[in-house]
Parts: sequence; C-alpha cells; structure tokens
Amino acid sequence: MKTLEHHLDWILILHWIFLILVGCIAVFSATFQEDLGWSKFAKNHVIYSTIGLLIGFLTIFIKPIQFYLFSYIIWFVFLLFLVAVEIFGILGMGAIRWLEIGGIRFQPSELMKIGVVLAISRLISDRLNTLNTWGTFLGISLFVVIPFILVASQPDLATSSIYFAPALIVLLMAGLPLVVLFVVYFLFHSLIFSFYKMIWILSLILGAILLFMKINTKWFVGILILLYIAIGFISPWIWNTKLHDYQKARIISFLNPESDPLGKGYQSIQSKIAIGSGGILGKGFLKGTQTQLDFLPIQHTDFIFSVVSEEWGFIGSTILLMAFLTIILRVWQRGMKSKNKFNGMLLFGIGGVWLYQVFINIAMTLGLVPVAGIPLPFLSYGGSSMITNCIFMGLAINCSSRYHLYS
Repeated sequence: MKTLEHHLDWILILHWIFLILVGCIAVFSATFQEDLGWSKFAKNHVIYSTIGLLIGFLTIFIKPIQFYLFSYIIWFVFLLFLVAVEIFGILGMGAIRWLEIGGIRFQPSELMKIGVVLAISRLISDRLNTLNTWGTFLGISLFVVIPFILVASQPDLATSSIYFAPALIVLLMAGLPLVVLFVVYFLFHSLIFSFYKMIWILSLILGAILLFMKINTKWFVGILILLYIAIGFISPWIWNTKLHDYQKARIISFLNPESDPLGKGYQSIQSKIAIGSGGILGKGFLKGTQTQLDFLPIQHTDFIFSVVSEEWGFIGSTILLMAFLTIILRVWQRGMKSKNKFNGMLLFGIGGVWLYQVFINIAMTLGLVPVAGIPLPFLSYGGSSMITNCIFMGLAINCSSRYHLYS
C-alpha cells in the first residue's frame, strides 16, 4: 500500500476532480431556472458525480491482476445485460436502452465500454507475439462486434461505434503496422463515397495500387478490394432500407443544417451560435443567452460543451480541452512506460475511449460531424456515463500509479 500511495498519480486525480467540478457547474447553469434555482438535473448530477468519485477511488486500490483475471467474466456479464435490454428494456427518449434493477435504472451500453476495454486488453497482452494471427483477429472481433450489433439494434449507433476505438488504439500501440489503419480507412471510404461513383471508382483504383505496394499477400489484397466493392454496393441499400428516419435526418442536417433550420438542423445551428457568441472571455456564469433562454435543446447532456463555451469563452474552452488532452496523453505515456503488459494495454484502451468521445462530442457541437448521442466525459448529464467514466479513471489511476511494477 505504501508503494501505491508513494506513486499515486496526482496529475490524473486533480484533473479528474477539476472536470467533475466543471461538469457540476455547467449542468447547474444549463438547467438553472430563476424561480426554482437548483433543478432536479443539477441535483442528480451532483449525486451521480459523488457516487462516481467514490466508486472510482475504490477502483484505484484493487490490484490490476483482479481485473485481468475477471476481464472476460466482466465482459460476459455486461453482455447479458445487453441481451436483457432486448427482453426487459425500458423505453426512454424514443429507444429501448435502459434496464431497471431494484429501482435503479442504468444503461448497459455505457457499462459495456468497460467490458470491451478489459477483454481486448487481456487478449492483446496475452498474444503480443501472435498479434497478426487470425485467432487474435477473431477474438477481438468477438469482443467488439457482438456488443456493437446488440447496441446498434436498440437503436444506438453512436454508442456502439465507441467500442471500435479502444480496439484500434490498443492494436496500434501494441505494434500493429500502420497499414492496418489505411485498410480500415480504405473500407470506410467506400461506405461514405459509394454515393459518388466517380470519386468511389478513383479511390478504388488508387487504394488498390497502394495496397499492392504495401501488402505482400496478394490474395489478401484481392479480398480487401472485393470487400470495398461489396460495401460500395451495399451502402445505398442500407441507406434506403436499414437506416431509421431520425438517423437519415441527422446525416442530412449535418451536411446542410440550413435546409431545416427550425427542425433537424436547429440544434446544430444553435450550438454553433452559442459557441461563437462566447467570444474570447465568455458572457459569464448564468449569463449565456442561448443557454438561459433555452434556445439550445437538451443542452445539459450532449451539448454541454456549448454551455461552457458560451459562458467561459475561448479561454475557458481551451482550458477544458487542455485538461482532456493532458489526461489522455498522461494515460498513454504511462501505458508506454508500464512494465505490466495488461496494465499498459488497459491504459491505451481507456485513453482511446476518451479521445473518441471528446473528439466526436466537441466536433458535433461545432457542426463538424452529425449530431450523435455521445456524451462529453465527466461533464454531460447522465448517471451511467458518469459512473462508467469514473471507473475508467479509477482504473487509469490504478495502472498509472503502478506503471513501475510488473504486477
């Protein structure tokens, strides 16, 4: 215990508490009503934050070997929760994503992030010498794709997409060649540009040339090209038959929010107005017009960054972003120094989840990506999200504080 206390990562702890405090202030402001004062959302957020801090601090003092031993079991238990959502799930905000046990309502898709990170961290740390084998690929696919399918069917495509982030980051940090990243981009490119035939064909030709130059296994290149072509033909079919109307509307409003300024594009437009109107120093606490006059809907959840930007301006937003960047870089730095391979992979995975969520959430508020239900860690309102991120932080501090140990 003395060793852990001596090496306790206070940089992560202080940044964690800072983000929690900023989140409580932002949610209070976003839901403030002059005649009522504290809203139920602000009170609940403080409760969630307090519970999250307690659970997170408890997580710090559990030896990582315990998480290693039970990683697959934790993944499987959370998978059962996702299956239970399909049977006993509770409807909320137009989708069935919640379970209620003993009067406590929670979102299993959030908790599954922990299961995915733990499972792939153990698998990759055990198979560092066989990283490029089909067994490793199938194992990672199993841990990521199964929960992805279950969560996407709720429907919650935004949350389900997060599961791929830690897998990709951990693989790259473990030594997987960068050409794999190009392969992922190559296939994703077909999904997006299949509606523009000339761009799609030119990308296919250029991508095929680069793949043949970089990959020696020609039959594998042939499979990738066939996949690219297959995705190109399937994408329009998915758009026409599989996407829900609200998902199509989000994509269309992202590409051209002014096409429906009072409907699907309203939130994106108001978010950009709020961020831009904050200026350099911001309008001040409880003085944001977009926030206090409720021009920006559900601002206390996914659009909490807009509230911070309007009230605290460019300076405040930059400080917030620097706090996130410091946490992510610190986690990855300790991951690279970690003498225990599982601890290192775990730190890479946690940093990958946070990087993805922070980037997508803030890019969404700036209108750079379609509006998606991805919360900003530690700031957005939501009990399941707060508890999950606090457990991640507890794990990160735990492994970071033991980076010098082999176990």
